[in-house]
Amino acid sequence: MFKPTVRILAFCLLGLIALNTAAQESITHIHPDKYFNKGIELFEKGNYVSAQKHFQLASKHSNPSELHLRGEAEFYNALCAIELFNQDAEFLIRSFINNYPDNQKVNRAFFELAKLRYRERKYKDAIY
Repeated sequence: MFKPTVRILAFCLLGLIALNTAAQESITHIHPDKYFNKGIELFEKGNYVSAQKHFQLASKHSNPSELHLRGEAEFYNALCAIELFNQDAEFLIRSFINNYPDNQKVNRAFFELAKLRYRERKYKDAIY
């Protein structure tokens, strides 16, 4: 009689753990700013690969009403690509400039694009 009680208790515990894990997962989907803040923290430490993943998640999970957050996430995503010498870095920074022309970071994006071109020895394009 003791064994069935232990089994029931074990199943209840596993069920509670599974519910707790699912609840924690949905909270992060509701708050993309947590991804963004973690991305900033990682970016400042120079961990560009992990930071880029967090910025991508923040952008992906942001609501249409969170346009500013999405723009910031895409800007930092592009900066990570530049720092990592990714081939899509120029595309990402240009996408940010085109998609968010009113963002405060557009001038810095142009500067980062010029630095990228200079680093790639495309000097004429760097002064564009």
